[in-house]
Amino acid sequence: MNAKKVGEFLFELRKENQLTQEQLAEKLGVSNRSVSRWENGTTMPDLPMLLRLCREFNVSISELIRAERKDTDSDMDKNIPVILQLADRDKEQKAKKVNGFFALGALFLCGIILYDLARLTGAAAFPALSAGKIGILFVLGLLFEFAGFYCNTKGSKTKTFTEKELNTLTMDETDLRMREPEEMLQAARKYQKAELKQFRKAFQEIAGSLQTDEYAVFSMVADTYTYDDSPGPWHIALAVTNQRLLLCGEAVRGRMFTGYSMDAFNRDQVRSASLVGRKIVIKAAKDTIKIEGENLAAVIDRIKSALEACGGKSL
Repeated sequence: MNAKKVGEFLFELRKENQLTQEQLAEKLGVSNRSVSRWENGTTMPDLPMLLRLCREFNVSISELIRAERKDTDSDMDKNIPVILQLADRDKEQKAKKVNGFFALGALFLCGIILYDLARLTGAAAFPALSAGKIGILFVLGLLFEFAGFYCNTKGSKTKTFTEKELNTLTMDETDLRMREPEEMLQAARKYQKAELKQFRKAFQEIAGSLQTDEYAVFSMVADTYTYDDSPGPWHIALAVTNQRLLLCGEAVRGRMFTGYSMDAFNRDQVRSASLVGRKIVIKAAKDTIKIEGENLAAVIDRIKSALEACGGKSL
């Protein structure tokens, strides 16, 4: 998604509808400056605003993102409800983070005030705190409050998704060719919660293992998998590439430490993939992999179609 091309397309649409920047800004409830920045390619509208622009100019989200008109609507528009759900989830997570900072800051500052009041009134016997310790608590309270303000301000100035993430989320699934870990993570989020940092690390390991002409066409996350009924890694990421099936997750390394372990299967080794009970069972030439996790029924057809497309045969 090219911000400059999208801006030029928005300019053309506005002119076609015989609207000035001021009139469009009034309709959308934003400033003239925001419209000008969009059209210059300096900034991009966030996802809800993109959808409002689509309704205003009677174009599809795929047309707006690709900055060109299409004769037929793309399948990517079917992903809009999923994207909106992810946007709402991101907003909720941001609100929890901001509220957490404010709450901690208020706890420290109110604690100091209540302590001083109690000591002055003699309402309760508290151990005396040195001025240095009280100063540390006061500084901590201020730091948490400033952190809350910073997160709140930063979140209001940035869009929910980066351009690359939005492009991945709205792309036709048959066109996915992912090489970056962030792309695989966002594609997985279309079906499952993938907020843990371990999933991001696992996709980083997968991305680092890709060969020169290899790319992922499907990705997902799960809790754990067993390899021929032997306990395997947890917090796993799975990617189907144009050549292999890759699974990576956190595993025990030594007695006290963990690392990341990866299993790879050439596509021609995979014999079948099916949902058995609440597990995905993948049978390879000599191995059976059982994957456990949430919302697996939503991804089984996608993983089968990805494997079939890459292998050229029905599973």
